[in-house]
Amino acid sequence: MTARARSRLAWVVVACAAVLSSCASQQGGSLAAPGSASPRTRVLGSGPRVLLAQVLLPPGARFTLPTSVCQEVFVYVRHGAAELDGGRVLLPGRAVRFGLEGAAVGNGSSRDTELYLVVSRSVARRFGPDATLDMQLAPSDPACGESAGAAALSELGAQPFVHAGGELRVSLLLDGPGQGTRHASLTRLDASATAGVPLHEHEESAEVIFIEQGEGRMRVGDQLVAVRPGTFVYIPPHTPHSFSPSGNSPLQAVQVYAPGGPEQRFRVTAPAPTGSDPAQAGVGAEPTPGAGSAPGSGASAGTWQVPTEGADGAAGPVGAPGAGS
Repeated sequence: MTARARSRLAWVVVACAAVLSSCASQQGGSLAAPGSASPRTRVLGSGPRVLLAQVLLPPGARFTLPTSVCQEVFVYVRHGAAELDGGRVLLPGRAVRFGLEGAAVGNGSSRDTELYLVVSRSVARRFGPDATLDMQLAPSDPACGESAGAAALSELGAQPFVHAGGELRVSLLLDGPGQGTRHASLTRLDASATAGVPLHEHEESAEVIFIEQGEGRMRVGDQLVAVRPGTFVYIPPHTPHSFSPSGNSPLQAVQVYAPGGPEQRFRVTAPAPTGSDPAQAGVGAEPTPGAGSAPGSGASAGTWQVPTEGADGAAGPVGAPGAGS
């Protein structure tokens, strides 16, 4: 398949800003008693391997979603507090991977709770176009392989990995080595207003980027995409892609790899340059290409860079002004 043909597979959705109260929403997934508050959900975007949705839980509301050997469900708490079965409370910034018992989360507080919901599928049972949340059934197929274990939480108080001279901070929330994920990984990216990503691709994994803050342009195959808060980008495997920042505001984004693997490169830091402060060894360094054995951790995985005016290879605007969508 040619690069041009592959680029046609890229799913790019530009959505409104992630505020449910100002956008149309659907009801569903509630097991609350009659007359009690119900959750509201909105699909932010989807591709063959990943669906990303926003869930708003009013006080007293409860949300459930089935899981299976083919369907893995993550929940990330964006605002408020979420309560798991058994009474465990998750505060903003925490995430959970649910096991075969299904996903269930409630709001026992007096304030609204906002969640991101990530539903990832095995390559054997992909999502179709215009996918929606199925609150009743999850696909099952022996070809999907083994199931994940019991529910697992992101590490409490874990510090982000720092790269690109402090311009990029990566929080690995849910992945295979840490939480035993099977079909995807979940990462948060916080970057400066000038941090860009050179052209690269992932051999085995699709990538999802959802922009919360910041703007710029992404090249996805042959497409040029203007990204801003609320932009959802789905990048299939083997699709070259890059990011050039506008320089106007820092970047905050949610990143999903399906299957996981490429995110492991962020755990690897280059050795400190000769003569540098030993206390800073590995801090702010870019991942070392080729280090590690996880899929996507090789030289094709790409590294973050900070553009310098007039420097060779600086990440300037991609395409002509006004290009993209």
